[in-house]
Amino acid sequence: MKIPIALTTGPGFSMSVMSEEELFEPLKSYLTKVPTISDISCGFSGDGYWWVKFTIDIEHPLAWSVVQGLGHVLNYVSLEERLPTVFMPVSPSPYMNGGPGDFLSWASESKSKDFKPEKCAEWLEGRLPQPVTDIEQWAFLMNSDTSERRFGGHQAVSDFAVLSRMRIAADIIRYGFAMNGEFSHNDAEHS
Repeated sequence: MKIPIALTTGPGFSMSVMSEEELFEPLKSYLTKVPTISDISCGFSGDGYWWVKFTIDIEHPLAWSVVQGLGHVLNYVSLEERLPTVFMPVSPSPYMNGGPGDFLSWASESKSKDFKPEKCAEWLEGRLPQPVTDIEQWAFLMNSDTSERRFGGHQAVSDFAVLSRMRIAADIIRYGFAMNGEFSHNDAEHS
């Protein structure tokens, strides 16, 4: 088993050995709070890239909202700067084992040795509903045509939905139009 090493430089040079458990703790701790996620495992591939695998309760009403949120952040968070991760479903042969309720899992794999599990947890925390345990914050994805969301028999306005739309608009302004020369930051200030 390879032991990851964390190096710190500063006035002096110090080196500390970090176990795999310590390295993955921030990401595992965050994922355990996400509704529908359970059975989290993690490790390193033979080439040194990390991975995390878990189960999503596909019978839960928020399951596909969680899949969509994770897919957005881990696969395509920005038009210009994508994270070096891939989020995907994984399964053994369904013909020999059974259906998705029992054998479908989800995995995220790192494509950069510099992108640590702790940094992945920070990206997820900064872009998924806050607090991540709040079911009402996830409910906005179930009905995205209005800022008022129906969940559990009552209406709730999702601050996260508004924040997400603001981030998307900022990304479009920053990356989309500016790259094509059709729109600049100065144009935005004068409109």
